[in-house]
Amino acid sequence: MSEGPILHLYKYGRKTELHTNSCKQGFGAILLQEAEDGKLHPVYYMSKKTNTAEEKYDSYELEVLAIINALKKFRVYLLGQHFKIVTDCSAFQKTMQKKELITRIARWALQLEEFDYETEHRAGSRMKHVDALSRYPVIMSSAFTSKLFNDYCDEENIQHLQIATGVPRGNGQVERIHRTLIPVLTKLSLDDSTKWYKYVDGLQRILNSTISRSTKWAPFELLVGIKMRNKEDILFKDLLLEEMAKELLEQREFLRNDAKRTSKPCSLKIERRITEEEKESFVIQRR
Repeated sequence: MSEGPILHLYKYGRKTELHTNSCKQGFGAILLQEAEDGKLHPVYYMSKKTNTAEEKYDSYELEVLAIINALKKFRVYLLGQHFKIVTDCSAFQKTMQKKELITRIARWALQLEEFDYETEHRAGSRMKHVDALSRYPVIMSSAFTSKLFNDYCDEENIQHLQIATGVPRGNGQVERIHRTLIPVLTKLSLDDSTKWYKYVDGLQRILNSTISRSTKWAPFELLVGIKMRNKEDILFKDLLLEEMAKELLEQREFLRNDAKRTSKPCSLKIERRITEEEKESFVIQRR
């Protein structure tokens, strides 16, 4: 992750591989694509901690669940093209070909059917790159503000942006998106507000495929170069457009009020000047 080959932008149609691994503590996955140099380069990293129920699964179920979670995460990149799943679970391919499966595995097998993939078994000793993602904890400490880390960023020409905790305006671009998403998620989860997270993926796809007023392009098209293959949810899109229209009206009202406020001193100066000119004219007429 810290040495070459480094992270590359995704390009549709290139040779693509999905490497996955799991353990009792979590899942790890890397989406890779072949670049012009003929080497596989990482496009996206994924790491997720297992919950209490998943920790009780056996190793095979955890490996399958790692693949399912990775496919959900990278769905917009993998749907509609052939790719290879690389795993250290030798039983995965044989099990998926069985006619009778336990309920949980059968349910996961159905989710795999919408993808065009082949599988490859690879020894665990050759899967250390994803094994690290499933086991290694994320460091959230002063290490990212140390002189050593700052020197590293300078050497690698990395722009490290830091924001103040508890100050939303310090991360304005992200908070600007949150301002749009939160009201929509609130409306979608009216029946049960604790289930708002179920709508995030669908809403994110709609947002990424919606044309921006400023760029005149959808964010997904700017990143990948093609239109997103997306089964639109009309409710999601209507709520999102409604919220965007509301924000546009609020922004227009704010600008108008600001224009009135800034122009008021100038108007007062003009009024005083006119009053003084009228007084001078009155004095001249009396003379």
